[in-house]
Amino acid sequence: MGPTACGRGLAECSAALRDPVGDIVINRLPLASTLFVVPPFRHGRAATAEADFDEFLAGSAGGRGEIRRSLVLGEIRAISTADQGSQ
Repeated sequence: MGPTACGRGLAECSAALRDPVGDIVINRLPLASTLFVVPPFRHGRAATAEADFDEFLAGSAGGRGEIRRSLVLGEIRAISTADQGSQ
């Protein structure tokens, strides 16, 4: 899939979203530690991307089995119904 009408693809948008988070704080936590920008899917990087996300989730675990709120940004390419879920 090529660039969108604005001329940027997901790779450029992902990089642009990650760059400016330096000093931003949400709930007394640096945004860099609570934000995961999903990288564009590449077959050769699938295992690495999954490991990166697992590491992010592990870092989101608080004490006493709690999970702190985090922000995940990514591209939704398709939505379809599934056999499971609400009815």
